[in-house]
Amino acid sequence: VDRCFGNTALGTGQNDALVAPCILPLEVLSFSATCNSQNSQEANLSWRVTGSIDVNAYIVEHSVDGIQFNSISENFAIAGKTDYYFTHPNAANNAVNYYRLRQTNRDGTTDYSRIIAADCRENQENNPALRLFPNPARDLLNLQFELNQTGTTHIEILDLLGKTLLRTEMEASIGSNLLPISLPAELASGLYFLRLSTPDGSTQQREFTLIR
Repeated sequence: VDRCFGNTALGTGQNDALVAPCILPLEVLSFSATCNSQNSQEANLSWRVTGSIDVNAYIVEHSVDGIQFNSISENFAIAGKTDYYFTHPNAANNAVNYYRLRQTNRDGTTDYSRIIAADCRENQENNPALRLFPNPARDLLNLQFELNQTGTTHIEILDLLGKTLLRTEMEASIGSNLLPISLPAELASGLYFLRLSTPDGSTQQREFTLIR
């Protein structure tokens, strides 16, 4: 038996845990997620519980859209233990990561926590080395970036599941580079990611919105 509590509401704010106004299961007192400021691919989760002996496990579920969730960690409940921690090492880079807890009980029932989110997107104004504009985009997306060495730069457009939809490359120069990208007509409105791989081996990723 699955029991879900409340509705989801999202907020805004960099590196903040975005909390939905939803009642948690009785055994879960708090649940939060924040991005690692030194590594945007890591999210740190913590939750506090009553330590009930009726709980079997707390399963952490992750989503990139707040709708479709996948299990990423199973934490068996320990009688009397009230604080649990989990580091998600493969959080979506420079994106909003959504999390919820699935609580399995010894009587066979399942409870879900409210959905929270950790915003791992870097502030483009504070990191001008990579900019996308206009954002939202329609048919054309401009990519502006800076390099400290010349060489072949690879650009990919990905969907929310990480599937590559468009791949291109350019010979970039030291300093500022500007590349207009024509977005394929078959792409529907929605959220996408642009991934930039530079000659020095580094990779950056930005989220953009497409409006048709």
